[in-house]
Amino acid sequence: ARVDRTEELVSAVEDLNDEELNELLAEINEVLDDTIPPVINGLPETEFTNKDVKLSIDEDVTITLNGKEVTKEDIALLGEGSYELSVLDKAFNETTATFTVDKTYPALLVNDSEVADGETIYVNKDAKMTVDEDNLESFTSNGIDITKALINNGYWTAQKDGEYNIEVTDKAGNKTTYKVVVDQTPIPVNHLYVKNNTHEEYNVSEENRYKVIGNGQELYVEYVLKEEFTTTPILTIGGKEYKMSCGTASWNDELYKCDAHVTISEDMNLVNGEVIPFTITGVKDIAGNET
Repeated sequence: ARVDRTEELVSAVEDLNDEELNELLAEINEVLDDTIPPVINGLPETEFTNKDVKLSIDEDVTITLNGKEVTKEDIALLGEGSYELSVLDKAFNETTATFTVDKTYPALLVNDSEVADGETIYVNKDAKMTVDEDNLESFTSNGIDITKALINNGYWTAQKDGEYNIEVTDKAGNKTTYKVVVDQTPIPVNHLYVKNNTHEEYNVSEENRYKVIGNGQELYVEYVLKEEFTTTPILTIGGKEYKMSCGTASWNDELYKCDAHVTISEDMNLVNGEVIPFTITGVKDIAGNET
């Protein structure tokens, strides 16, 4: 129940002299006349900002931040986080503010692997993209806004071969850019041949140009591709492996040539008269497609 303290208050007022009473009345009138909410200096202009927030208040007030009473010093510098602020003056005028400091750049994941800002990533399958960002504002691919598709599905997938220039922006203005290259096509071969070199010890007919003749036979292997590759091709003949020598083709700088010179020996166990048996492995493009 409410305690009636009227007599106590009347007695306290009666004990005041005229000067003290006038001062009390002036304070009361000042509170009653004050209808202006307190001013919070330094509030961000928008709900989200990517910079620290520095606040100050000139009046004598009660400050509550995220449900907890704090001091002016506690709000002098606010970093990463979400804030609900309430400022109450002596006349019970209140100013409230809600804002978020977000200095973290949005992160892109392609097939569950995080991609660094500015990075170009190559994939040899569908590129499933997700974004690690609580305050996403926009997601564009080659200038086309696909934010809704990303939000509705939780991901967006690039399925066709090609370059996808991705830009991700959060509500605080932090922006990251990426290039995702989908390449599911192995490197096309321009030409390949394995044939006998012209040699004084062998008078090689056209019929035998691609056949095993015998030990000491010299072979020339040339492998020309239409796209640059990232690994060294390995030629295997008769159980022996040879790293091929590669570079831009001398007759066309858009082609890439690898070659090797091999001498057939007894330990290869090849059969005279048969077509020269060989394999070439390890030819991969930057996306990991193997030819």
